[in-house]
Amino acid sequence: MRKKLFILLFLVCICGFDYNMVYAAQPTEEWELPIVPGDEGVIDKVDSFLCSNATESTFQLQWNKVNNADGYIIEQFKDEKWTRIARIGNGKTISYKVEGLTSGKKYQFRIKTFMFLGKVPLYSDYVLVSGTTLPTKNTNVVIGGRATDALRINWSKNESAAGYIIEQQKDGKWVRIARIADKNTTTYRVEKLSAGTSYNFRIMSFNFDGNTAIYSGYVTVKGMTLPMYNNNVVIGGRATDALRINWAKNKSASGYIIEQYKGGKWIRIARIADNNTITYRVEKLSAGTKYQFRIESFNFDGNIPVYSSYVYINGTTLPINNRNVVIGGRATDALRINWTKNESAAGYIIEQYKDGKWIRIARIADKNTTTYRVEKLSSGTNYKFRIKSFNFDGNSAIYSGYVNVSGTTLTK
Repeated sequence: MRKKLFILLFLVCICGFDYNMVYAAQPTEEWELPIVPGDEGVIDKVDSFLCSNATESTFQLQWNKVNNADGYIIEQFKDEKWTRIARIGNGKTISYKVEGLTSGKKYQFRIKTFMFLGKVPLYSDYVLVSGTTLPTKNTNVVIGGRATDALRINWSKNESAAGYIIEQQKDGKWVRIARIADKNTTTYRVEKLSAGTSYNFRIMSFNFDGNTAIYSGYVTVKGMTLPMYNNNVVIGGRATDALRINWAKNKSASGYIIEQYKGGKWIRIARIADNNTITYRVEKLSAGTKYQFRIESFNFDGNIPVYSSYVYINGTTLPINNRNVVIGGRATDALRINWTKNESAAGYIIEQYKDGKWIRIARIADKNTTTYRVEKLSSGTNYKFRIKSFNFDGNSAIYSGYVNVSGTTLTK
């Protein structure tokens, strides 16, 4: 062995030291001696050294088998120096899994072949490879906002990524709708959607291994847009103690919520679970009184209810019928009609039956007026009258029922 080392040292002196040479060393020593290329001790270096099958925390290092190799040494660049991570004593082994890595991070590895010349190990040149682990999957992916025509997707910032890809399921396949190149962006609004409709999305992070894009796994999220607000909301019927609310069917909803303004706050008075129901009667109201209502549609995103915006409507109940309507005075050419003041009214309408039909003869705009004298009548003649109260719902007049009264003028 000393003779071999002497020969090697002699060759070094003649040929000079070259770091591209292959090295030899005593198995028990830490230093190595150069071998002249072409000498019988030279061994081939690894070719096709690759980082493959990357995950968030692992690489599979792969290479082609080197003939006559007894094994391989693998090193990783850590803390500004090369550190051995594996000595493989089988020359037929052509892969090694590196574990415990950090996601979205670039790593460098190198490999050299070794064989023994007697008891002296001979080493090839190093072959280097680098690779970047995959970014982690996105976390906290949620539907962060809803509208009738849009959904907002939110997620947490992914430090292991360079950006994000968002896809939407359309017509049975996934279609990319956004590529976000800034990892600090953690929200995206999907627009031009249909009301009350469920949508499926998925998001993945991306990074680069050199010029090659690498991707995390997908995280899926689904969301439903808000139902449309209700259309054609009207007061469809009135009574002295009730109001009927009507609206058009909302196909984007599962049902409807109706609220009434009471005591300075909104109180739910009805939850209608069938979107085919398009009317509701509010009862136990006071006559001639204005009421405020609002209606919203609802649907479900999974088990979570989602609501449309409110539509507001006001309505006034009918005034009550006039009471104590009597003929309070007679003359040969006149009759006086009296009644009790109607607190639920703004005024009164009086009609007379003439020639087979009812003719208005008076409109009294002051509810405090409780009498009216019908003149220019014929003596000894019976006359028919009727009276109703009126009020206003906004600019629309509303009326009570009629109360009839008849009387006969005095005979001359």
